[in-house]
Amino acid sequence: DPGSGGESPTSCHDSRGGPERYGSNQGDGPFVGRGDGLRHRNPAEYNCPQVRMPNLAYLSLGSNIGDRDGHLRDAIARLAAEGRVVAVSSFYETEPVEVTDQAWFLNCAVALETTDTPEGLMAALLKIEREMGRQRVQRKGPRTIDLDILLFGDAIVDSSDLTIPHPALHRRRFVLAPL
Repeated sequence: DPGSGGESPTSCHDSRGGPERYGSNQGDGPFVGRGDGLRHRNPAEYNCPQVRMPNLAYLSLGSNIGDRDGHLRDAIARLAAEGRVVAVSSFYETEPVEVTDQAWFLNCAVALETTDTPEGLMAALLKIEREMGRQRVQRKGPRTIDLDILLFGDAIVDSSDLTIPHPALHRRRFVLAPL
């Protein structure tokens, strides 16, 4: 409770063990010095938990093997372990792209709030795909589940392993329709 003198469960402590007090410049506040040449204390002197702000990631999910609806719902449930599922679009049936001699896909989009990095989230998505039986036999071929990062906050990533925004975002009905 501010002003009560008590500590809140989220208050920070300086390295000397006491709660941090503000307003004094005699070494017990955020500044060190005599008042005529204040300097900030080293942040390492505080024992505050590091807090990562969540990012909003938009994901594309697709399946064209077996129980497509069930696979999408299973993937959405598994995504909850990676952050907070904020929204899920309707499910859409779409034609396959590039490799057209395969069953149609069932697709949806998911908005996921996560504190992970884009690379960390991609690793988690690939793990979910593996756990759900995805086998990468044929590029753009049939799949139990396909999880892609479309957007990740305002991040732009262009590496050999990951591209955000998704490079085909603007050309794919299965991405645009659910968004």
